[in-house]
Amino acid sequence: MIYKNILPPFVYAFLKKYWTPKYGWFGNYSSWQSALMECSGYDDPRILQYILNAALQVKLGKAVFERDGVVFYKPQYNYPLLSSLLYCSNSSNHKLHLLDFGGSLGSVYFQHKAVLNNMNEFSWNVIEQKHFVVDGVKNIEDDILHFYKTIDECSASINIAVFSSSLQYLEEPYNILNDVFSLKIKNIVIDLTPIHKLKHDYIVKQISQYSQLQTSYPCRLFQYDKFISFFYDHGYKTLFETNAYIQPKIFIENNKVPYKFLTFQKL
Repeated sequence: MIYKNILPPFVYAFLKKYWTPKYGWFGNYSSWQSALMECSGYDDPRILQYILNAALQVKLGKAVFERDGVVFYKPQYNYPLLSSLLYCSNSSNHKLHLLDFGGSLGSVYFQHKAVLNNMNEFSWNVIEQKHFVVDGVKNIEDDILHFYKTIDECSASINIAVFSSSLQYLEEPYNILNDVFSLKIKNIVIDLTPIHKLKHDYIVKQISQYSQLQTSYPCRLFQYDKFISFFYDHGYKTLFETNAYIQPKIFIENNKVPYKFLTFQKL
């Protein structure tokens, strides 16, 4: 918005039409489909290859963890998430059977496994797109980390579900949550998810950069009251709530949209 205020109108109009930023959140779409028509999508095989190369470095012990294909060589814990996982496992006799919806190639698992490995029982079950699952099973899976295409394929006795930077990229997020509710999972974590206190949900286009590859996809910015009420209406209470440990710069109608961290527990 600052450029619009300082640039001549014809310059701003030209930049808006022809200049594509490297990354960020843009637009305000009337529907998911209208946003999707202007997005390249997440199915490009080069994205998976980029993430797989980074995950293999982690698997081989050459890096501590990766996030979106970027490798990290020192521990960097997500303390709100870690606290919730430890709290929920302690209330389940130190058992942690986790459903990681949209968990890529296990990035959050590798980021925190050093702290979680002493559980009495421990499994990390990722639900992902088919091509991620195929490469995950072939190259990354171990005795704890598993990959599935659907929730129904996972046979573990799940006691916590995690949506970490994934729910906002689903066309029908509330339907997916209904599927999770039907499993009567005791604890549900929502992390790195844009949730605001404006009047309604917004649908925008997110542009991301994977190495030299730029991609874009629809993203939903959730309305706080609607989102919280959906959980309450299905018999959950808020256990923890804070801002997420990463805060990107997202604005809608000149209002900053925070990334939130929430843990819900079944009553």
